[in-house]
Amino acid sequence: MTTYKAITKTNHFHVTDAEKLKDIVSRMHCNSKVTLVEDEQGQNTYTIWAYSDIQGVYTDENSPSDIAGSDFGLLTAELQTILPEREALILFELGTESLRYLTATATIVTRNEVKQIDLVNGAFNMARKILGNPMWETQIDN
Repeated sequence: MTTYKAITKTNHFHVTDAEKLKDIVSRMHCNSKVTLVEDEQGQNTYTIWAYSDIQGVYTDENSPSDIAGSDFGLLTAELQTILPEREALILFELGTESLRYLTATATIVTRNEVKQIDLVNGAFNMARKILGNPMWETQIDN
C-alpha cells in the first residue's frame, strides 16, 4: 500500500473560455477534490489546486472509476486550446512517500508548447555545475 502524498497548485492564469475550463477541471483524475478558484477581479483569471497529484483527464468515453482512462497528455492539450497567446499555466506538484523520496515538478503549458521541469534533477545538475564536477552524485531517497 502506497503512502504517497502530493499537493498540486497552479499559478494564476487567464483563459479564453471559462466554461471549457470548468469542464476540463470537472474531468480531472485526482485522488482528492480539484478546486478551481476565480480571481476576485474576474477577467477570466483562475488558479487550480488539489491535495493530491492530478493524473490527467477522463475522455467522454471513460468513467471516473476507470483509472487507466485518464490521460495527462490530453489534459495539457485541452488546456492549450483555452490559453490566450502569451499566457502560461504552470502546474506545480510536490509529493513524498513517507519521506523516503521527494518529487517536485512543474509542467508549463502555453498555447504552443508543453514542457516539464523536475526540480530534484535540476538541483543535482546545478550542484554539478557549481562544483565543476559533472560526475558528482548524491542520494535523496532512503
